[in-house]
Amino acid sequence: MRNITGHNLMPLICEKIESQWPSGQLDALCLFNDCLHGQLQRSDGDNNINHVLFSDRNPIDIRHISPYLGVIIPTLIQIVSGCL
Repeated sequence: MRNITGHNLMPLICEKIESQWPSGQLDALCLFNDCLHGQLQRSDGDNNINHVLFSDRNPIDIRHISPYLGVIIPTLIQIVSGCL
């Protein structure tokens, strides 16, 4: 089984977060949240965010996130602005 850690997922998360597809952006943010918390949660659309599939309690290190904040923060602002 191949193990993909959070810092390897960051380029993929950023690619998906920049999409114009709102569901894709939300999915990317959920995956980013999982990386920040060191756990994988089920995302099958049932809105049960408390169902943890896997947890190693080993969150992604900030040094792996900081290069991508230029992509993530504007998208978060755009999403929040759209909700207001």
